Amino acid sequence: MPQSEQFGPTPDLTPQARHDAEVIQIGSHAEQIFNQSPDGYKDVFKDLEKLRKEDTPEQFAKDLEAINQRLHLDGWLPNMEIVMTPKGGFMLRRQSDSEWKQEAQQRQQQYNDRSYAAPAPAASPGGYNSGYSPSEGASGRGGYAPRQRYNPEQRGNPGNFRYNPRVSGDAAKRIMAAAHSDIGQPMWRETNHGASGAREGCAASVSSVLRQAGVSNVHEMECHRLQAALQQEGWTVSHTPSPGDVVFGYGGLSRAHVGIVGENGTAMDNHSSTGQWSSDSLSYFGRWNETVFLHPPQAKDQPDTPAPTPAAHTPAPAPAG
Repeated sequence: MPQSEQFGPTPDLTPQARHDAEVIQIGSHAEQIFNQSPDGYKDVFKDLEKLRKEDTPEQFAKDLEAINQRLHLDGWLPNMEIVMTPKGGFMLRRQSDSEWKQEAQQRQQQYNDRSYAAPAPAASPGGYNSGYSPSEGASGRGGYAPRQRYNPEQRGNPGNFRYNPRVSGDAAKRIMAAAHSDIGQPMWRETNHGASGAREGCAASVSSVLRQAGVSNVHEMECHRLQAALQQEGWTVSHTPSPGDVVFGYGGLSRAHVGIVGENGTAMDNHSSTGQWSSDSLSYFGRWNETVFLHPPQAKDQPDTPAPTPAAHTPAPAPAG
């Protein structure tokens, strides 16, 4: 079924969303280039030169910092960074150990000083690398196999969270029905025409599930933007997560991840290894430096309404190999 029929009309990308998607793609392309050849930096510089011409100087400085953070954290440029030359070109500059340690400490301190209870986060602990899940969920193997359906008997581990197993309210029931029907599907494709890509599609996937459930109209591709948008819609921070809540994990520096709390101590999220909506243990989110749970507005008092009809999805890609 076409996306417009499934979820209603999808708005065109805003200039900011288009810009953010481009920065994400440049970071992904840079990792692919460095994976193929350590000497491929000239191709990365070409991407950056194109972005520099589109950006203001202030915005480009922020974008370049975000791309450097991503390449640092993923191990592609340890103790090195991409900098501009006095003539306006680019070069790789080696950082001293003291520079690297000082920079890492500063970024970690900035993260520690953040308050996630604010209704609209002003800055992103998730940065541009907002969909990356370093451990691929609790199993490390991408959750469900391609096209496998939801298993209501699956048990997870809630970890140390004060988990409430009750599905409370109509909104939570609708979210659970939609999330279950989406297992094994590439849900990131249904938000902003798939601009996030599979590897960084966690926020886009959660946005799609919530729209399908009829409880939100978000179209976000970054964790911090998704948190802000939901809180503006009336979602509230919860310290006792229950099925249907949205869970954010902020990992310090530039990593972040988001999913939906499920039954039996589980959580459902996008896996970057498969690009599919999958099921894990909720305890996975305990691995992040900071975890935020958002509860749907009026989840306990809304009258019961029929759960959404499972949507027709874009077929999931066949497994490699």
